[in-house]
Amino acid sequence: MVDANDAFRSVDATTAAEDYVSDTPRDRWTATPNRVLLGEQLLKRTTPRLTAYYWEAIRALREADDEIRYSIAGHALRELQNGLPHHLDVPEERARLGDLFNWLRDQWRNLLPGRPPKVDRELWTELAIDRPLGVFLGTLHDKIETYASVNPRRREMHRSALGRLDPGLSQAPDTVQEAVVTTWMGLSGVFNTATHSSRPEEFEAAVEAFEEFVIDRLAPRTFEKQEAIADLVREGEGRADA
Repeated sequence: MVDANDAFRSVDATTAAEDYVSDTPRDRWTATPNRVLLGEQLLKRTTPRLTAYYWEAIRALREADDEIRYSIAGHALRELQNGLPHHLDVPEERARLGDLFNWLRDQWRNLLPGRPPKVDRELWTELAIDRPLGVFLGTLHDKIETYASVNPRRREMHRSALGRLDPGLSQAPDTVQEAVVTTWMGLSGVFNTATHSSRPEEFEAAVEAFEEFVIDRLAPRTFEKQEAIADLVREGEGRADA
């Protein structure tokens, strides 16, 4: 079982004051009561693995080397987000652009033997399309159409997962659901980017926004949530009338 004590052994309350040197930016990532609540709710509503991803992200922000702390945290939170649909039995979107590239590379290499080389910016401009090339182009056309719909399908997958995590959301107006999913996908983009580069202020703000977002799905504050929904509806109606 994952809990705050396991996640923060290095900052245990029994640590002697003389052994602890305050680092204000990193002190932002301690096991606050809200984080303990979030961890408990994650463990209750999801899995130990997904909960561990959360605590590992916070631990990395607190303790990891500056060269890798955002990358580790971003990877962990991305895995948490991507793991939710599977845990909640939402059909997953498995099409990956890496798979498309691997197929394209292998098929293209098979087409090259016996064909004229590239001349300046042109390739095979005077060559008739034979059967192997025609089959390749036809399959490529189908794959492009399939992969063009990946992002919308992934968005719908996360929308379904969030609705199962928070049944009240699934009953909210479409404008509210779309706003929530847009926020979720935006956070995912920040975390994904952080695995190879990051802007610290943007990333840390995104982590705190993620925490607030998730706790509101897991342990909603009913009155505040209803007010927020009403605000989103009014905002959506205002855009529609504009």
